[in-house]
Amino acid sequence: MVNSQTWFDQNYPTNSTCTRVEDKENYGKTRDQIVNLNISYQNLEGILQLDSSLPNLKKLNCSFNNLTGLSWNSLPNLEELDEAYNQLAGGGFGLPNSPNMKRLNFSHNRITAYYFDTPNLAYLDVSNNLLSILDLHSTIPLFPQTQRTITTRPSSQALLDWEFIQE
Repeated sequence: MVNSQTWFDQNYPTNSTCTRVEDKENYGKTRDQIVNLNISYQNLEGILQLDSSLPNLKKLNCSFNNLTGLSWNSLPNLEELDEAYNQLAGGGFGLPNSPNMKRLNFSHNRITAYYFDTPNLAYLDVSNNLLSILDLHSTIPLFPQTQRTITTRPSSQALLDWEFIQE
């Protein structure tokens, strides 16, 4: 296992350019030039803290690691986040300052409760978790009559894979 923050800061330094040769799309770019970031399958563990030095990030794939958390203050352009197959557990998760979020994949973790305020969300996969509460808050403005908090049995492994299509 590799500490996620140490690995990220070494490969994507704050005051320099990407040194990760395997990342052909971002090699030689500064953090503020990165639009798509794929750090999946890197055996990363712990909490990864992303800061405001990634203002143009639109897609983040950190799936198939052992992350216990992902944290940021503001990723205003983030549209897609894939955190599937990690070690996310517990409740109280949220997505701060990501108003353009369209696709979320948190499948295959141990999340018990999640709270979203993502009005542009079009795809959500939270399958294979331990969800008892999924609060979509303002996520479904197209369906104002729909209850925004969905409760399932705590032990339920039922598929919660929804796609909202705007016609």
